[in-house]
Amino acid sequence: MCPDSSLIEPQGELPLVVKSRLDNDESCERWLNVASPLMTIIPDEKDWTWILERPCPECHFDVATLDLTLMPSLVLSLSHAWQQALTQPDVERRLTPKKWSTLEYACHVRDVFSLFASRLHAMIEEDGAKFLNWDQDAAATAGRYDEQLPSAVSGELGQAAALLEEQFALVEGDLWNHRGLRSNGSVFTIATFAQYFAHDPIHHLYDIGSPELARFITNDAADK
Repeated sequence: MCPDSSLIEPQGELPLVVKSRLDNDESCERWLNVASPLMTIIPDEKDWTWILERPCPECHFDVATLDLTLMPSLVLSLSHAWQQALTQPDVERRLTPKKWSTLEYACHVRDVFSLFASRLHAMIEEDGAKFLNWDQDAAATAGRYDEQLPSAVSGELGQAAALLEEQFALVEGDLWNHRGLRSNGSVFTIATFAQYFAHDPIHHLYDIGSPELARFITNDAADK
C-alpha cells in the first residue's frame, strides 16, 4: 500500500502532479526510491527573488515588461514552447554535466506549473496564504525526472498549464495585491508572484538553448 503523499516531507510542498503519482500504488515504489545515478548536479540554492528588481543577465528577460493581464495566454504559450522542445531529438541527454537535460527541465517546468497553480489558488482565496518550502532538486530526484517518457511529460505539462491558466484568468482588480508568504520569509503579491513565475520557464528555455526563447524576451508570445 502506497503511503499518503501528505506524509512525505523530503521536498516540502508537493506539486499536484507529484502528489497524484505518489498516491498511485503502481508508481509508488518508483517515486519513493530517490537513488538516481544521474542526479549529481549541484543543488540550486540561490534566492531568485532579485529577478523582481532587475533583468536577468543570463536569459535577458525583464519581468517589469510583463503585461500581467496577458498571463493566461503567456502560460499557454510557455506550455506549447516546452511541449515543442520535448519533440526534439535526444531530449534525455545532458549536454553538460552541470545542467539538466531538456527532459529533466521539462519535468521541472511541469511541476512548477502545477505548484504555482496550487499556490495561486490559495492566494486568490486568502490574502496572506502561507506556503511550505519546495526543494526542486529533491523533487527531481524523487520524481526520477531523467527516466520519464517525453510524451507523458508533454501531456502532464499541458494539463498543469491549463490549471494555472484558469487561475490567472480569475485575477483582476485588487486581487493582484493579495499576498503569499513563503516559509523563508519572502512575501509576494499575486502581481510579483506572476513575474517571478514567468521568469522560471523562460529562463529554462535559455538553459536548453531553445529558439523559442527570443519570442518571450521580446514579449511576442503572450499574444499568440
